[in-house]
Amino acid sequence: MERRITPKVRPAFLAALLLLSGMGFVSYRSTQQLVAAQRAVARSYQLVKELQALHAGLADAQTAQRGYLLTGQTRYLAPYQAAVPTIDKSLSALRQLTARDPQQQRSLARLQRLSAQQMALIHTTIALKRQKRFSPQAEAARIDEGKAVMDGVRTALAKMEAQEDRRLLGHRRQAERTADQTMRLIILASFLGVALVATVTVSIDREVARDLAQRRRADEERALALEELQHANERLAVLAACDGLTGLANHRAFHERLEAEFQRALRERTPLSLLLLDVDRFKQFNDTFGHLAGDEVLKTVAWRLEHEARGGNIVGGADLVARIGGEEFAVVLPQTDAVAAWLVAERLRTAIESWLWTKRAVTVSVGVATLAPADSHPITSSSDFFAAADAVLYRAKGSGRNRVIHADDAPELAARENPSAAAATVLERSFSQRAA
Repeated sequence: MERRITPKVRPAFLAALLLLSGMGFVSYRSTQQLVAAQRAVARSYQLVKELQALHAGLADAQTAQRGYLLTGQTRYLAPYQAAVPTIDKSLSALRQLTARDPQQQRSLARLQRLSAQQMALIHTTIALKRQKRFSPQAEAARIDEGKAVMDGVRTALAKMEAQEDRRLLGHRRQAERTADQTMRLIILASFLGVALVATVTVSIDREVARDLAQRRRADEERALALEELQHANERLAVLAACDGLTGLANHRAFHERLEAEFQRALRERTPLSLLLLDVDRFKQFNDTFGHLAGDEVLKTVAWRLEHEARGGNIVGGADLVARIGGEEFAVVLPQTDAVAAWLVAERLRTAIESWLWTKRAVTVSVGVATLAPADSHPITSSSDFFAAADAVLYRAKGSGRNRVIHADDAPELAARENPSAAAATVLERSFSQRAA
């Protein structure tokens, strides 16, 4: 049956058509903006991930150099050899990710120069050590020079990450503004549509009602898409601070927390202890059983550490358990003195050693450092604090592995001579943390 549109209905019908056209245009533009924002967010997170991988590779190379200088044993150069292709791969990926960003390209150029300088310095240092042409003064100068270059690397990394953080914030705000405008327009269009439908005939009213139902479904789908995008952004923010394999805090999150706890310990004059744990002979395990089996070992070690530190035998729990690179883990213990820290480290070492491993026994070496407020010459930076724990970790590995060594030998002696008092210290620290 032919439908006739009366002169009074025609303007309303045309207005409805215009309204629908406007809504379609706004919806299309909003969708394009959301897609563009999502792509920009994904690129920023990928760039941050590659920056972290580059930093981890340089840190591994520097750690390998330190281990070799301290021990003179070539097996400590394995992380350095593994870090070389990782660094090249990360730099290549960063060049692609910043290809359309002149500002980040300038920062990357400086970062590349510093990375090349650091790797050249490490290579030369190792070569001189092999030729036994190093005096203690020259060795100290090389270490200081390497530290200065790494400080520059960290500054460049922080600058690039800060730029990406600002962009991520801008993308989120833009997405929120777009979503808010879209929802307001949808609400306004709905009210206008209802008013227009009231003026048309029953036949047109049915058609308009059907169109409105379709629009409502589209609105719900867009709202759902916005909600999913928000959840995805939240998950990405969490992943940026988590280690993808173990679920623990990653290298970046660890150093941020260590710096915060270090400053708080200085400010409140409370003790702070740091445990660095390294899985013994992990490269040999990977070579024998494969990387998949090695990944399972790392996940199990991470689970045992977190279980023991937060829900197991240690009553108070640790403030942070993190995987900081490769087979290396860290535990931050606020308000924990040297004796209590040694006891905690021994508990963790025993928990790993006593686990029923399927392939072969797995053990860890642990280095412990404590910041004591009563020290006459306290450590003045979190990086020095980390270096102190790292140095004793290498002592633990060099003296036979599967052991705990504190930067100060006194805590181990005190814990062994009076274990009940040491355990009471851990309980006291636990209850004081809970009361705080």
